[in-house]
Amino acid sequence: MTPIESDAIALAQPELVAVEPAWLEEAARPRRSPARSLVASANALLRMNESLRPESSRILSDPFARALAGRNPLLHLVRFARFVVPALRHAIDQLQTAHCVRHRSIDELILRSVEHDGFEQVVVLGAGYDMRPHRLSDRLGATRWFEMDLPLMAERKQKLVRGLVEADRVTYAPIDLRCDSLARRLAATSFDAGRPTCFVLEGLVHYLPRSAFDALFADIARMPGRRRAVISFIRPDMYRAAQAPLRSLIRLVREVPRLHFTWTELARACAAHGLTRFAAWTFSDQVAAFAPVARERPVGSSQDVAQVESH
Repeated sequence: MTPIESDAIALAQPELVAVEPAWLEEAARPRRSPARSLVASANALLRMNESLRPESSRILSDPFARALAGRNPLLHLVRFARFVVPALRHAIDQLQTAHCVRHRSIDELILRSVEHDGFEQVVVLGAGYDMRPHRLSDRLGATRWFEMDLPLMAERKQKLVRGLVEADRVTYAPIDLRCDSLARRLAATSFDAGRPTCFVLEGLVHYLPRSAFDALFADIARMPGRRRAVISFIRPDMYRAAQAPLRSLIRLVREVPRLHFTWTELARACAAHGLTRFAAWTFSDQVAAFAPVARERPVGSSQDVAQVESH
């Protein structure tokens, strides 16, 4: 799929009515300490398990995932319980496929942005346990990388991978996207706003208040150089279709996604800030374009991936 104008996307997909499922309300408890995000640890665990598969059937390889998967007892209880609870095992297998296909798809979009489209800087927002600056270093070694996250989360990540990575490959900057200005935080680093920059927002926008989403994209759009954002997002129908095992896992980690978009809604929201070139990929699109090895693997709920940019 190639980028198309947001007006065209409005004709390409019917509007979906966003109905908040009751189970999300039940799961709405205070989030866990950002220094120990269970979602970040769980995703690292999924990538670790994927990396252990035979190379011919592997969606991706993440040599750092084992160090980042952590030793949280809840996650490891779930990990081993799946062997005696078939429904849980099925749900986790599907989650592994969905997460790894999305992660691989975003890898490929970043590689395309830098190698083919001339983007010189990559800013990873809400970086969590993303290790792309190091995993992609053989191809993107000259790229300027910036990672931005809550301070405690970033500190924990750096502690876990200390000795495994080159410390100076990435510039770290603290940010709380619920209340901080992206432009102000980047201005305190060596970031060059005039250079073409790709922003990566994986597994992030659905945790933001809508006001924070708009402030973030307004900051991106105001920068003078070429801007592109690669985003994962959850459609409303995916919320409604979530099966019981997945709902239970979300209750367990207590990191509840709130903000969701149809393609039309996301295209319009980005266009309102001047990011008018829009393309999106469903899970099946991602498999076909970026991860054909996953073609025969079943999946339940998943996230779509979009790319938006200024003209």
